Amino acid sequence: MQVYASQKWNNIQVQVSAGETYRFEAKGEWIDWHKKCSPEGYDSSNFILRSAEKLRRVPTAKWFALIGVVNQELGTAFVIGNGVTRTFNQNGTLCCFANDVSCMYWNNKGSVELIITRI
Repeated sequence: MQVYASQKWNNIQVQVSAGETYRFEAKGEWIDWHKKCSPEGYDSSNFILRSAEKLRRVPTAKWFALIGVVNQELGTAFVIGNGVTRTFNQNGTLCCFANDVSCMYWNNKGSVELIITRI
């Protein structure tokens, strides 16, 4: 499935259940303004980006890192990046997004491909 950089919430239409383990694999490039990057995201390269890090939806994750959440609750956020294995402790609907400041999705372009496998 595609995860679009310009969408604040990409509803993946995948239901996860507590105790189930999933493997996430992502590939491709998306664009933050003019900066191309992979689903791993990128580090702050200047003072402006460093000063805005705390405003990212997931402040501890890199700019444009591919993030997953359950039921659109940021408290359940986890970094998918290029790939991760995750066991969930709650039931719900998976959503994904590029990690950015909430009001800045208007300048994002492209998408990355996400493959999800239940293990």
